[in-house]
Amino acid sequence: MTNVIHNSFIKGDNFKIGEFNHIHEDVIVGDDIHIRNYVELRPGTRIGNRVYLDSGVKSSGMNNIGSDVTIRFDAIIARNVVIEDNVFISPQVMFVNIPFTEKLKKPTIVRKGVKIGTCAVIHDGVELAEGVIIGAEANVIKSCLEPGVYVGNPAKLLTRKNKKIKIGENFRAEPGVVLGGQPTLITRGNKIIEPEAGITIGNNVLIGANTVVMLGRNNDTEIKDGVKIGALCNIGHDAIIGEGTLIVNGTFIAGHAEIGKNVNIMMGCRICNRVKIGDNTTIGMGSNVMEDIPPNVVAYGNPCKVIRKKPSTVERMVRKILP
Repeated sequence: MTNVIHNSFIKGDNFKIGEFNHIHEDVIVGDDIHIRNYVELRPGTRIGNRVYLDSGVKSSGMNNIGSDVTIRFDAIIARNVVIEDNVFISPQVMFVNIPFTEKLKKPTIVRKGVKIGTCAVIHDGVELAEGVIIGAEANVIKSCLEPGVYVGNPAKLLTRKNKKIKIGENFRAEPGVVLGGQPTLITRGNKIIEPEAGITIGNNVLIGANTVVMLGRNNDTEIKDGVKIGALCNIGHDAIIGEGTLIVNGTFIAGHAEIGKNVNIMMGCRICNRVKIGDNTTIGMGSNVMEDIPPNVVAYGNPCKVIRKKPSTVERMVRKILP
C-alpha cells in the first residue's frame, strides 16, 4: 500500500485504511474509522468515532466531523465546516469556501442527522438544521433552518417535515421509502377521515426501497428497535412491529396488526387487519395470515396455519449433545 501519513497523525482503535491516501500533520481521528482510497485529510481535520470516508473524499482542513458519519466518494469538505453526529453525505457533495481567509464570519454547520443528496453544493456560513434533507444537485446558498426537504438552485423548502413522525438513532431508509403515507379511511357517507396520530420508529431500524409506512389513525404506527423491513412492503396504519423482527420484500401488513418480537415474515406475505403474531414465530413465504398466530411456531399457507412448534432453548441444546 502506498499511503503518505504524517508521523504526528493520531488515530483511535480499529483504524482501517486503503491505498494512496494522504494524511497531513495535525489530524486526529477517533475509534472505528474506515478510510478507503485516495482520501486526503489536511491539517486541522478532527474526526469522531465510527466514521466512513469513501474513496476520493477530501478534507481541506480546519474542520470537525462528528461520530457515526458517512461521507461517500469524491465529496469535498471545505475549511471551517462543522459536521455533527449521524450525518450522511452522498457522493460528489461539495462544501465551498471561496475565498478562504483565517478570519471567517461564521462556520458552515451541519446539524445532527442531516442527509445531503448527490452533487449538492453547500456554501460557506450556512447552517443545516436537524431534520433537514438536501436533495440531489441542490445549490444551498442560505441556511436551511426549518426541518424538511430542500431542492433546486437556489435550494428552497419543498416539503416540510411531518412532525408526527419520530425517528430513533441509526435509522437507514433506502431510495423511495415513504414515511407518512395517508391511509384511506372512508366512513359516514364516503367522508375521508384524516389520521390523528403519526409514526414512531425506534433505534437501528432499516427500511428497504419503495416501502410505505402509513400514519396512525388513532395511535402511532410503531416500528420498534432493530426491525429490518425489505423493499416494496406496506406497513398499515396503527400497526405495531416488535423488536428485532424481520419483514422480507413484498410483504403487506394491514392496519392495526400486531407483530411480536423477533418474528420472521418471509417474502410476499399478507397480514390482515388486527391480526396478532406472537414472539419468535416464522411465517412462510407467500402466506395469507387471516387469524392470530401464537408465539414460537412455524406457520405458512393460504390461509396460514401453524405447521409445527419451534423447539425450546433446552430442546435445541439437547439435540446438539445427543447423537
